[in-house]
Amino acid sequence: MTQMPLVEALLSRRRDHSFHVPGHKNGALLPAGTEGIFETVMQIDKTEITGLDDLHDATGVIREAEILLSRLYKSRNSRFLIGGSTSGILAAVLSSVSRGETVLVQRNCHQSVFHALELAGAEAVLIEPDKEARTGAALGIPAGALETALAKVPEAVAVMITNPSYEGYAQQLHAHAALCQKYGALFIVDEAHGAHFLPGAEHPFFESAVEQGADLVIQSAHKMLPALTMGAWIHICSSRVDESALNRMLQMIQSSSPSYPIMASLDAARAFLADVKEWDKIAAAAHAFCRQAGAPLLPVQLGQWRLDPLKAVFAASDQTSTFAMERRLEAANAFAELRTPELLVLTLPLHAGLIQRMIEKLPVLSEGPLDASVFQHAEPEIRLRRPALLQEEMGKLVVESCPIYEASGKISAADLIPYPPGVPLLIRGEQITDQHIEKLLQLREAGIRIKGDEEHFRVFTTEKRKG
Repeated sequence: MTQMPLVEALLSRRRDHSFHVPGHKNGALLPAGTEGIFETVMQIDKTEITGLDDLHDATGVIREAEILLSRLYKSRNSRFLIGGSTSGILAAVLSSVSRGETVLVQRNCHQSVFHALELAGAEAVLIEPDKEARTGAALGIPAGALETALAKVPEAVAVMITNPSYEGYAQQLHAHAALCQKYGALFIVDEAHGAHFLPGAEHPFFESAVEQGADLVIQSAHKMLPALTMGAWIHICSSRVDESALNRMLQMIQSSSPSYPIMASLDAARAFLADVKEWDKIAAAAHAFCRQAGAPLLPVQLGQWRLDPLKAVFAASDQTSTFAMERRLEAANAFAELRTPELLVLTLPLHAGLIQRMIEKLPVLSEGPLDASVFQHAEPEIRLRRPALLQEEMGKLVVESCPIYEASGKISAADLIPYPPGVPLLIRGEQITDQHIEKLLQLREAGIRIKGDEEHFRVFTTEKRKG
């Protein structure tokens, strides 16, 4: 069996007598009727007792597990995260960016990036990604566009790139890493959906940004690997990272009572990934899954971007809406990762046999595919934008409510975040456009959940707050 130091240590302690927290006492104290749900996992739900190490000062079995993780990805160092990729992104930004400094941010990044910048008091300059023209699926930032941005914003101390996109498109990042080094900016990659990207990966799978020259890479193990929700890790990849500052931020952001079941699942997920060998069979099974669905599939390749084989991304057609596809799926007691008015995204497991079993349960989602030529790569009209207000300015202004049809041209005082995927439609401090309003109304009509959405927009006025 592949080595799993933390799992093994926890299994050896299942029958210990608990005179410590947590209060369920190794699953002995449970509400009636929940024993079958919680009892087994609670036997490894421990605290920092002798022999089980401490996530925030790891020198024992947790550290051994992190070293094995680092060896697998070939990083300088790797750390477990029990607060999801969100905690890694927060720590990465807060440990490397100071108040008033500027970060170049890919516009379709996760909400946690903007939250991190707000906490740091730092300013974002937004880089709009290339997209698929028909569906609006995000692709990424070409290296040439990043170089132009770095030349125009020489004060940028860091660059934040999302790769792969939520829809599964990824690109090579060697040139991006070289540009960041040339301009003296730290290169941080949100690879949340790429925990299965490994060094030396062969087509059609991808190599991790760890191998491509990034300074920090954050991955959500729970998204693509068999780990518990909130299980993630961060890879330190260069000497340009202030590792002591990063560790301090991780300790401040994450719980002082970290979940041992989550950490154990990370140890196990790393061991599982290290044993994966039949990558070709996994890719073939994923391809068969997509054919079985019968729905228009986004292209495997668009320009320099390739689609992750484990993302089945279907487009609406004139005959079948994504809402109709989702209803057919849910009628079979199956649930999608994401639905937008244009796309239905399904996430597949890293296991050929399991994908084959999923094919047996998959209904036909649509009547006939679209001609692949309808999908086109598109560049944005405006690549680089700054929010209308600085962080310091936003804290000084009065906020008021504004009817949605009067909001165009005003500055948003709230984030509007379709969820999933957690990519903001509007960020605080951004000027509201007619396109924002049109998209919001489209999402509402399609029944998409939007965090922060209210009947009226919250906007900043020119009036300053008192006191």
